Amino acid sequence: MRDAEVENKALYDQAAVLLMLVDNKYKIRKANCRAEKFCGRDEINGVSCGEALGCIHSTDDRRGCGFGSSCGLCILREKILHTINNNYEHQQIPATMTVVDKKGHKSELHFLISTTPVISGEQRLAQVCLLDVTENRKAEEAGYTESRRAQQYLDIAGVIIVININGIVTLINKKGCEVLGYPEEEIVGKNWFENFIPAQIRPEILNIASQVLSEQNESSSYHENVVLTKTGEERLIAWNNTIVRDNNGEIVAHISSGADITENKQNEIERQIAQQETEVLLRATREVLLGNDFLSAAQNIYNICAAHIGAAKGYWRLKNNAIDKNNADIHTLYNGQEISLVSEKQESINDSIIEEEIAKRCRVLVVDDEESIRKAIIKMLSEHDVVQANGGAEAKSIIEKDQNYNLILCDVMMSNISGIEFHQWLNTKYPELANRLIFITGGAFTPKTREYLAKIKNLQLEKPFDFQSLQKVIDEHMILAKKN
Repeated sequence: MRDAEVENKALYDQAAVLLMLVDNKYKIRKANCRAEKFCGRDEINGVSCGEALGCIHSTDDRRGCGFGSSCGLCILREKILHTINNNYEHQQIPATMTVVDKKGHKSELHFLISTTPVISGEQRLAQVCLLDVTENRKAEEAGYTESRRAQQYLDIAGVIIVININGIVTLINKKGCEVLGYPEEEIVGKNWFENFIPAQIRPEILNIASQVLSEQNESSSYHENVVLTKTGEERLIAWNNTIVRDNNGEIVAHISSGADITENKQNEIERQIAQQETEVLLRATREVLLGNDFLSAAQNIYNICAAHIGAAKGYWRLKNNAIDKNNADIHTLYNGQEISLVSEKQESINDSIIEEEIAKRCRVLVVDDEESIRKAIIKMLSEHDVVQANGGAEAKSIIEKDQNYNLILCDVMMSNISGIEFHQWLNTKYPELANRLIFITGGAFTPKTREYLAKIKNLQLEKPFDFQSLQKVIDEHMILAKKN
Protein backbone atom coordinates (compact mmCIF):
# COMPACT_ATOMS: atom_id res chain seq x y z
CA MET A 1 0.00 0.00 0.00
CA ARG A 2 1.36 3.38 -0.97
CA ASP A 3 2.14 5.98 1.72
CA ALA A 4 -0.69 8.25 0.57
CA GLU A 5 -3.19 5.41 0.79
CA VAL A 6 -1.94 4.49 4.30
CA GLU A 7 -2.29 8.10 5.39
CA ASN A 8 -5.81 8.40 3.95
CA LYS A 9 -6.89 5.15 5.63
CA ALA A 10 -5.51 6.36 8.95
CA LEU A 11 -7.42 9.62 8.63
CA TYR A 12 -10.53 7.69 7.58
CA ASP A 13 -10.34 5.38 10.58
CA GLN A 14 -9.54 8.13 13.08
CA ALA A 15 -12.38 10.40 12.02
CA ALA A 16 -14.61 11.45 14.93
CA VAL A 17 -17.75 10.45 13.00
CA LEU A 18 -19.18 7.22 11.59
CA LEU A 19 -18.09 6.88 7.94
CA MET A 20 -19.58 4.28 5.61
CA LEU A 21 -19.46 3.77 1.87
CA VAL A 22 -22.89 2.41 0.84
CA ASP A 23 -24.18 1.03 -2.48
CA ASN A 24 -27.64 1.19 -4.06
CA LYS A 25 -28.66 -2.03 -2.30
CA TYR A 26 -28.15 -0.25 1.04
CA LYS A 27 -25.13 -2.48 1.72
CA ILE A 28 -21.98 -1.19 3.41
CA ARG A 29 -18.96 -1.49 1.15
CA LYS A 30 -16.51 0.12 3.51
CA ALA A 31 -16.58 1.55 7.05
CA ASN A 32 -14.14 3.23 9.40
CA CYS A 33 -13.13 1.84 12.78
CA ARG A 34 -15.45 4.17 14.68
CA ALA A 35 -18.46 2.88 12.70
CA GLU A 36 -17.49 -0.75 13.35
CA LYS A 37 -16.99 -0.03 17.07
CA PHE A 38 -20.31 1.82 17.28
CA CYS A 39 -22.11 -1.13 15.66
CA GLY A 40 -20.35 -3.54 18.03
CA ARG A 41 -18.81 -5.58 15.20
CA ASP A 42 -15.31 -6.19 13.93
CA GLU A 43 -16.53 -6.26 10.34
CA ILE A 44 -19.65 -4.69 8.84
CA ASN A 45 -18.72 -4.75 5.14
CA GLY A 46 -21.49 -6.41 3.14
CA VAL A 47 -24.05 -5.82 5.90
CA SER A 48 -27.04 -3.50 5.37
CA CYS A 49 -26.98 -0.18 7.22
CA GLY A 50 -30.08 -0.95 9.25
CA GLU A 51 -28.83 -4.35 10.30
CA ALA A 52 -25.39 -2.99 11.25
CA LEU A 53 -26.88 -0.19 13.35
CA GLY A 54 -29.40 -2.55 14.98
CA CYS A 55 -32.56 -0.94 13.54
CA ILE A 56 -35.60 -2.57 15.13
CA HIS A 57 -37.30 -2.83 11.72
CA SER A 58 -34.40 -4.63 10.00
CA THR A 59 -35.96 -7.97 11.02
CA ASP A 60 -39.57 -7.11 10.22
CA ASP A 61 -39.28 -9.05 6.95
CA ARG A 62 -37.44 -12.33 6.48
CA ARG A 63 -35.62 -10.81 3.52
CA GLY A 64 -33.97 -8.37 5.90
CA CYS A 65 -33.34 -4.63 6.05
CA GLY A 66 -35.17 -2.58 3.45
CA PHE A 67 -38.16 -4.87 2.98
CA GLY A 68 -40.15 -4.20 6.15
CA SER A 69 -43.36 -2.15 6.12
CA SER A 70 -41.62 0.73 7.96
CA CYS A 71 -38.49 0.79 5.81
CA GLY A 72 -40.07 3.14 3.30
CA LEU A 73 -40.13 5.80 6.06
CA CYS A 74 -36.44 5.43 6.92
CA ILE A 75 -34.75 8.82 6.46
CA LEU A 76 -31.24 7.30 6.30
CA ARG A 77 -32.23 4.91 3.52
CA GLU A 78 -34.09 7.63 1.63
CA LYS A 79 -31.11 10.07 1.70
CA ILE A 80 -28.58 7.42 0.65
CA LEU A 81 -30.65 6.28 -2.34
CA HIS A 82 -31.45 9.89 -3.31
CA THR A 83 -27.73 10.72 -3.32
CA ILE A 84 -26.83 7.69 -5.45
CA ASN A 85 -29.67 8.05 -7.96
CA ASN A 86 -29.60 11.84 -8.31
CA ASN A 87 -25.94 12.65 -7.68
CA TYR A 88 -27.16 14.90 -4.83
CA GLU A 89 -25.37 15.89 -1.64
CA HIS A 90 -27.16 16.16 1.73
CA GLN A 91 -25.78 17.97 4.78
CA GLN A 92 -26.63 17.28 8.44
CA ILE A 93 -30.16 15.96 8.05
CA PRO A 94 -31.61 15.04 11.49
CA ALA A 95 -32.91 11.50 11.84
CA THR A 96 -34.04 9.19 14.63
CA MET A 97 -33.74 5.40 14.65
CA THR A 98 -35.13 2.95 17.18
CA VAL A 99 -32.50 0.26 17.78
CA VAL A 100 -32.26 -2.92 19.81
CA ASP A 101 -28.99 -4.29 21.23
CA LYS A 102 -27.90 -7.91 21.56
CA LYS A 103 -29.61 -8.10 24.98
CA GLY A 104 -32.94 -6.94 23.55
CA HIS A 105 -32.84 -3.43 25.08
CA LYS A 106 -34.52 -0.76 22.97
CA SER A 107 -33.28 2.82 22.68
CA GLU A 108 -33.52 5.88 20.48
CA LEU A 109 -30.50 6.96 18.40
CA HIS A 110 -30.33 10.46 17.00
CA PHE A 111 -28.07 11.25 14.03
CA LEU A 112 -27.15 14.08 11.74
CA ILE A 113 -26.84 12.53 8.28
CA SER A 114 -24.53 13.85 5.55
CA THR A 115 -24.22 12.07 2.19
CA THR A 116 -21.89 12.66 -0.76
CA PRO A 117 -22.07 10.94 -4.19
CA VAL A 118 -19.00 8.78 -5.03
CA ILE A 119 -18.09 7.01 -8.30
CA SER A 120 -16.11 3.76 -7.89
CA GLY A 121 -15.35 2.36 -11.30
CA GLU A 122 -18.72 2.25 -12.99
CA GLN A 123 -20.68 1.95 -9.76
CA ARG A 124 -22.35 4.82 -8.01
CA LEU A 125 -22.00 4.86 -4.23
CA ALA A 126 -22.77 7.21 -1.37
CA GLN A 127 -20.24 8.28 1.23
CA VAL A 128 -22.31 8.43 4.43
CA CYS A 129 -21.27 10.45 7.46
CA LEU A 130 -23.27 9.91 10.67
CA LEU A 131 -22.80 12.24 13.62
CA ASP A 132 -24.24 10.71 16.80
CA VAL A 133 -26.09 13.44 18.69
CA THR A 134 -28.09 11.16 21.00
CA GLU A 135 -26.60 12.56 24.22
CA ASN A 136 -27.04 16.14 23.02
CA ARG A 137 -30.67 15.40 22.17
CA LYS A 138 -31.28 13.87 25.60
CA ALA A 139 -29.82 16.97 27.23
CA GLU A 140 -32.02 19.20 25.07
CA GLU A 141 -35.11 17.14 25.88
CA ALA A 142 -34.26 17.25 29.60
CA GLY A 143 -33.88 21.01 29.37
CA TYR A 144 -37.16 21.27 27.46
CA THR A 145 -38.90 19.11 30.04
CA GLU A 146 -37.61 21.30 32.87
CA SER A 147 -38.58 24.42 30.95
CA ARG A 148 -42.04 23.04 30.24
CA ARG A 149 -42.45 21.96 33.87
CA ALA A 150 -41.43 25.44 34.98
CA GLN A 151 -43.90 27.00 32.53
CA GLN A 152 -46.67 24.70 33.76
CA TYR A 153 -45.88 25.76 37.31
CA LEU A 154 -46.01 29.40 36.27
CA ASP A 155 -49.37 28.85 34.58
CA ILE A 156 -51.05 27.13 37.54
CA ALA A 157 -49.44 29.24 40.27
CA GLY A 158 -50.78 32.56 41.52
CA VAL A 159 -49.76 35.85 39.95
CA ILE A 160 -46.05 35.78 39.09
CA ILE A 161 -44.28 38.76 37.56
CA VAL A 162 -40.64 39.69 36.93
CA ILE A 163 -39.80 43.40 36.98
CA ASN A 164 -36.32 44.66 36.10
CA ILE A 165 -34.47 47.45 37.88
CA ASN A 166 -36.04 50.00 35.52
CA GLY A 167 -39.56 48.94 36.44
CA ILE A 168 -40.18 47.14 33.15
CA VAL A 169 -42.14 43.87 33.14
CA THR A 170 -40.02 41.14 31.57
CA LEU A 171 -42.24 38.15 32.40
CA ILE A 172 -45.76 37.53 33.61
CA ASN A 173 -47.60 34.24 33.89
CA LYS A 174 -51.07 33.21 32.74
CA LYS A 175 -52.72 33.95 36.09
CA GLY A 176 -51.23 37.44 36.15
CA CYS A 177 -52.67 38.16 32.71
CA GLU A 178 -56.09 36.88 33.84
CA VAL A 179 -56.13 39.09 36.93
CA LEU A 180 -55.10 42.22 35.00
CA GLY A 181 -57.35 41.42 32.04
CA TYR A 182 -54.61 41.96 29.44
CA PRO A 183 -52.92 39.57 27.00
CA GLU A 184 -49.24 38.94 27.76
CA GLU A 185 -48.00 41.11 24.88
CA GLU A 186 -49.79 44.16 26.34
CA ILE A 187 -48.01 43.76 29.69
CA VAL A 188 -44.47 42.61 28.93
CA GLY A 189 -42.27 45.59 28.05
CA LYS A 190 -44.50 48.07 29.90
CA ASN A 191 -43.55 50.00 33.03
CA TRP A 192 -45.32 48.19 35.87
CA PHE A 193 -45.71 51.17 38.16
CA GLU A 194 -46.91 53.64 35.52
CA ASN A 195 -49.45 51.31 33.92
CA PHE A 196 -50.74 48.93 36.59
CA ILE A 197 -50.46 50.73 39.96
CA PRO A 198 -53.00 53.43 40.99
CA ALA A 199 -51.47 56.90 40.93
CA GLN A 200 -52.27 57.68 44.57
CA ILE A 201 -50.18 54.78 45.92
CA ARG A 202 -47.52 54.76 43.18
CA PRO A 203 -44.84 56.65 45.19
CA GLU A 204 -45.16 54.26 48.12
CA ILE A 205 -45.03 51.14 45.91
CA LEU A 206 -41.99 52.53 44.11
CA ASN A 207 -40.38 53.00 47.52
CA ILE A 208 -41.16 49.38 48.46
CA ALA A 209 -39.67 48.15 45.16
CA SER A 210 -36.55 50.20 45.81
CA GLN A 211 -36.20 48.62 49.27
CA VAL A 212 -36.59 45.13 47.77
CA LEU A 213 -33.89 45.76 45.16
CA SER A 214 -31.52 47.33 47.67
CA GLU A 215 -32.26 44.68 50.33
CA GLN A 216 -32.67 47.48 52.87
CA ASN A 217 -35.80 46.22 54.58
CA GLU A 218 -36.70 42.55 55.04
CA SER A 219 -40.32 43.49 55.80
CA SER A 220 -40.70 44.76 52.23
CA SER A 221 -40.50 41.17 50.97
CA TYR A 222 -44.24 40.90 51.80
CA HIS A 223 -46.84 43.57 51.26
CA GLU A 224 -50.39 44.06 50.01
CA ASN A 225 -51.48 46.61 47.46
CA VAL A 226 -54.11 47.08 44.79
CA VAL A 227 -53.42 46.83 41.06
CA LEU A 228 -55.35 48.37 38.18
CA THR A 229 -57.04 46.03 35.70
CA LYS A 230 -57.86 46.80 32.08
CA THR A 231 -61.43 47.69 33.06
CA GLY A 232 -60.26 50.12 35.74
CA GLU A 233 -61.18 47.78 38.59
CA GLU A 234 -58.81 47.59 41.55
CA ARG A 235 -57.82 44.13 42.80
CA LEU A 236 -56.05 43.59 46.12
CA ILE A 237 -52.93 41.41 45.77
CA ALA A 238 -50.77 39.97 48.55
CA TRP A 239 -47.16 39.96 47.26
CA ASN A 240 -44.03 38.04 48.20
CA ASN A 241 -40.88 39.49 46.63
CA THR A 242 -37.41 38.12 45.96
CA ILE A 243 -34.47 39.47 44.01
CA VAL A 244 -32.80 38.11 40.84
CA ARG A 245 -29.01 38.31 40.33
CA ASP A 246 -26.94 37.89 37.17
CA ASN A 247 -23.81 35.73 36.86
CA ASN A 248 -21.74 38.49 38.44
CA GLY A 249 -23.97 38.64 41.50
CA GLU A 250 -25.49 41.98 40.51
CA ILE A 251 -29.22 42.54 41.24
CA VAL A 252 -31.03 42.89 37.91
CA ALA A 253 -34.71 42.35 38.77
CA HIS A 254 -37.18 41.18 41.37
CA ILE A 255 -39.76 38.41 41.16
CA SER A 256 -43.12 39.08 42.77
CA SER A 257 -45.40 36.15 43.52
CA GLY A 258 -48.89 37.26 44.43
CA ALA A 259 -52.33 36.02 45.40
CA ASP A 260 -55.55 37.86 44.58
CA ILE A 261 -57.17 38.30 48.01
CA THR A 262 -59.92 40.71 47.00
CA GLU A 263 -62.72 38.20 47.53
CA ASN A 264 -61.01 36.71 50.58
CA LYS A 265 -61.10 40.08 52.36
CA GLN A 266 -64.76 40.57 51.47
CA ASN A 267 -65.66 37.02 52.56
CA GLU A 268 -63.85 37.50 55.86
CA ILE A 269 -65.79 40.69 56.57
CA GLU A 270 -69.09 39.00 55.73
CA ARG A 271 -68.17 35.99 57.87
CA GLN A 272 -67.49 38.26 60.83
CA ILE A 273 -70.81 40.03 60.30
CA ALA A 274 -72.71 36.72 60.15
CA GLN A 275 -70.92 35.47 63.25
CA GLN A 276 -71.74 38.67 65.12
CA GLU A 277 -75.41 38.51 64.14
CA THR A 278 -75.65 34.88 65.24
CA GLU A 279 -74.13 35.73 68.62
CA VAL A 280 -76.59 38.59 69.06
CA LEU A 281 -79.58 36.38 68.34
CA LEU A 282 -78.35 33.77 70.80
CA ARG A 283 -77.93 36.43 73.48
CA ALA A 284 -81.37 37.84 72.71
CA THR A 285 -82.99 34.41 72.91
CA ARG A 286 -81.27 33.69 76.21
CA GLU A 287 -82.57 37.01 77.63
CA VAL A 288 -86.16 36.02 76.77
CA LEU A 289 -85.95 32.44 77.98
CA LEU A 290 -84.30 33.34 81.29
CA GLY A 291 -86.19 36.56 82.00
CA ASN A 292 -88.90 36.58 84.66
CA ASP A 293 -90.15 40.00 83.64
CA PHE A 294 -91.63 39.98 80.15
CA LEU A 295 -91.32 43.76 79.69
CA SER A 296 -87.67 43.67 80.67
CA ALA A 297 -87.04 40.69 78.37
CA ALA A 298 -88.73 42.45 75.46
CA GLN A 299 -86.71 45.60 76.01
CA ASN A 300 -83.49 43.60 76.29
CA ILE A 301 -83.99 41.63 73.10
CA TYR A 302 -84.87 44.77 71.21
CA ASN A 303 -81.96 46.77 72.59
CA ILE A 304 -79.47 44.00 71.81
CA CYS A 305 -80.70 43.53 68.26
CA ALA A 306 -80.99 47.25 67.58
CA ALA A 307 -77.51 47.97 68.90
CA HIS A 308 -75.71 45.14 67.11
CA ILE A 309 -77.79 44.10 64.12
CA GLY A 310 -79.81 47.21 63.43
CA ALA A 311 -83.08 48.85 64.50
CA ALA A 312 -84.71 47.69 61.29
CA LYS A 313 -83.66 44.09 61.93
CA GLY A 314 -84.44 43.68 65.62
CA TYR A 315 -87.87 44.53 67.00
CA TRP A 316 -90.77 43.26 69.04
CA ARG A 317 -94.42 43.30 68.05
CA LEU A 318 -97.71 42.73 69.85
CA LYS A 319 -100.84 41.36 68.26
CA ASN A 320 -103.25 44.29 67.68
CA ASN A 321 -100.83 46.55 69.63
CA ALA A 322 -102.02 44.99 72.89
CA ILE A 323 -101.01 42.25 75.26
CA ASP A 324 -102.57 38.86 74.78
CA LYS A 325 -102.75 37.78 78.40
CA ASN A 326 -102.05 34.17 77.52
CA ASN A 327 -99.45 34.67 74.80
CA ALA A 328 -97.17 37.50 73.63
CA ASP A 329 -94.80 37.26 70.67
CA ILE A 330 -91.34 38.76 70.42
CA HIS A 331 -90.05 38.80 66.85
CA THR A 332 -86.58 39.13 65.40
CA LEU A 333 -85.89 39.58 61.70
CA TYR A 334 -82.69 37.73 60.70
CA ASN A 335 -81.45 37.63 57.09
CA GLY A 336 -84.95 38.36 55.83
CA GLN A 337 -86.62 35.63 57.90
CA GLU A 338 -88.79 36.43 60.92
CA ILE A 339 -88.08 34.42 64.06
CA SER A 340 -90.79 34.38 66.75
CA LEU A 341 -89.86 33.99 70.42
CA VAL A 342 -92.91 33.22 72.61
CA SER A 343 -93.49 34.19 76.25
CA GLU A 344 -96.56 33.76 78.46
CA LYS A 345 -95.79 36.78 80.70
CA GLN A 346 -98.31 39.59 81.06
CA GLU A 347 -97.16 43.20 80.89
CA SER A 348 -97.87 46.30 78.84
CA ILE A 349 -95.15 47.49 76.49
CA ASN A 350 -94.32 51.09 75.71
CA ASP A 351 -94.03 51.87 71.98
CA SER A 352 -91.65 54.71 72.84
CA ILE A 353 -88.86 52.09 73.08
CA ILE A 354 -88.90 51.66 69.31
CA GLU A 355 -89.12 55.41 68.71
CA GLU A 356 -86.15 55.99 70.99
CA GLU A 357 -84.02 53.38 69.22
CA ILE A 358 -84.92 54.70 65.76
CA ALA A 359 -83.94 58.17 66.92
CA LYS A 360 -80.42 56.85 67.41
CA ARG A 361 -80.06 56.18 63.68
CA CYS A 362 -77.39 58.17 61.88
CA ARG A 363 -77.23 59.42 58.33
CA VAL A 364 -73.91 58.13 56.97
CA LEU A 365 -72.06 58.78 53.71
CA VAL A 366 -69.69 55.94 52.71
CA VAL A 367 -66.98 56.99 50.24
CA ASP A 368 -64.84 54.24 48.70
CA ASP A 369 -63.94 53.32 45.11
CA GLU A 370 -64.06 49.57 45.88
CA GLU A 371 -67.62 48.26 45.60
CA SER A 372 -66.95 45.21 47.80
CA ILE A 373 -65.81 47.45 50.68
CA ARG A 374 -68.83 49.75 50.30
CA LYS A 375 -71.22 46.77 50.36
CA ALA A 376 -69.58 45.34 53.48
CA ILE A 377 -69.80 48.66 55.34
CA ILE A 378 -73.42 49.19 54.29
CA LYS A 379 -74.31 45.74 55.61
CA MET A 380 -72.62 46.55 58.92
CA LEU A 381 -74.48 49.86 59.16
CA SER A 382 -77.90 48.42 58.40
CA GLU A 383 -79.44 50.23 61.39
CA HIS A 384 -78.45 53.59 59.89
CA ASP A 385 -79.49 55.55 56.82
CA VAL A 386 -76.54 55.00 54.48
CA VAL A 387 -75.68 56.74 51.22
CA GLN A 388 -72.73 55.46 49.15
CA ALA A 389 -70.33 57.25 46.81
CA ASN A 390 -68.02 55.54 44.35
CA GLY A 391 -64.95 57.69 45.00
CA GLY A 392 -64.23 61.31 45.86
CA ALA A 393 -65.69 62.88 42.73
CA GLU A 394 -69.13 61.33 43.28
CA ALA A 395 -68.96 62.20 46.99
CA LYS A 396 -68.42 65.88 46.10
CA SER A 397 -71.47 65.82 43.84
CA ILE A 398 -73.60 64.23 46.59
CA ILE A 399 -72.43 66.73 49.23
CA GLU A 400 -73.12 69.70 46.96
CA LYS A 401 -76.79 68.64 46.85
CA ASP A 402 -77.21 67.51 50.45
CA GLN A 403 -75.06 68.25 53.53
CA ASN A 404 -77.30 66.51 56.05
CA TYR A 405 -74.91 63.77 57.24
CA ASN A 406 -74.00 62.85 60.80
CA LEU A 407 -70.97 60.89 59.69
CA ILE A 408 -68.74 60.34 56.64
CA LEU A 409 -66.66 57.18 56.26
CA CYS A 410 -64.00 57.79 53.61
CA ASP A 411 -61.16 55.62 52.27
CA VAL A 412 -57.77 57.33 52.19
CA MET A 413 -56.41 55.74 49.01
CA MET A 414 -58.75 56.23 46.05
CA SER A 415 -58.18 56.85 42.35
CA ASN A 416 -58.84 60.28 40.84
CA ILE A 417 -59.59 62.11 44.12
CA SER A 418 -57.98 60.70 47.25
CA GLY A 419 -59.51 60.77 50.72
CA ILE A 420 -57.04 63.50 51.72
CA GLU A 421 -58.04 65.69 48.77
CA PHE A 422 -61.73 65.14 49.55
CA HIS A 423 -61.15 66.14 53.21
CA GLN A 424 -59.28 69.27 52.12
CA TRP A 425 -62.20 70.19 49.86
CA LEU A 426 -64.64 69.70 52.75
CA ASN A 427 -62.47 71.88 54.98
CA THR A 428 -62.77 74.67 52.45
CA LYS A 429 -66.48 74.45 51.62
CA TYR A 430 -68.13 72.54 54.48
CA PRO A 431 -65.83 72.58 57.54
CA GLU A 432 -68.48 71.05 59.83
CA LEU A 433 -68.68 68.00 57.59
CA ALA A 434 -64.90 67.77 57.49
CA ASN A 435 -64.98 67.26 61.27
CA ARG A 436 -67.50 64.42 60.83
CA LEU A 437 -65.23 62.43 58.51
CA ILE A 438 -63.63 59.16 59.67
CA PHE A 439 -60.75 57.93 57.51
CA ILE A 440 -60.59 54.27 56.46
CA THR A 441 -56.92 53.32 56.23
CA GLY A 442 -54.86 50.23 55.61
CA GLY A 443 -53.11 50.70 52.27
CA ALA A 444 -49.56 51.84 51.62
CA PHE A 445 -49.05 55.51 52.62
CA THR A 446 -46.84 58.13 51.08
CA PRO A 447 -44.86 60.21 53.58
CA LYS A 448 -47.04 63.20 52.67
CA THR A 449 -50.25 61.25 53.44
CA ARG A 450 -48.85 59.96 56.73
CA GLU A 451 -47.90 63.51 57.75
CA TYR A 452 -51.37 64.86 56.91
CA LEU A 453 -53.19 62.18 58.91
CA ALA A 454 -50.92 62.78 61.89
CA LYS A 455 -51.75 66.48 62.16
CA ILE A 456 -55.57 66.28 61.94
CA LYS A 457 -57.96 65.14 64.69
CA ASN A 458 -60.20 62.94 62.55
CA LEU A 459 -60.59 59.36 63.72
CA GLN A 460 -59.16 56.51 61.65
CA LEU A 461 -60.44 52.98 61.06
CA GLU A 462 -57.82 50.51 59.87
CA LYS A 463 -58.56 47.73 57.35
CA PRO A 464 -59.46 44.95 57.70
CA PHE A 465 -62.11 45.72 60.32
CA ASP A 466 -65.13 43.91 61.69
CA PHE A 467 -68.52 45.02 62.95
CA GLN A 468 -67.29 45.63 66.50
CA SER A 469 -64.37 47.80 65.34
CA LEU A 470 -66.64 49.87 63.14
CA GLN A 471 -69.25 50.28 65.88
CA LYS A 472 -66.57 51.28 68.36
CA VAL A 473 -65.15 54.05 66.19
CA ILE A 474 -68.65 55.34 65.38
CA ASP A 475 -69.55 55.41 69.07
CA GLU A 476 -66.30 57.22 69.84
CA HIS A 477 -67.02 59.74 67.09
CA MET A 478 -70.55 60.41 68.40
CA ILE A 479 -69.24 60.90 71.96
CA LEU A 480 -66.66 63.42 70.72
CA ALA A 481 -69.34 65.16 68.64
CA LYS A 482 -71.58 65.56 71.72
CA LYS A 483 -68.69 66.97 73.78
CA ASN A 484 -67.92 69.50 71.09
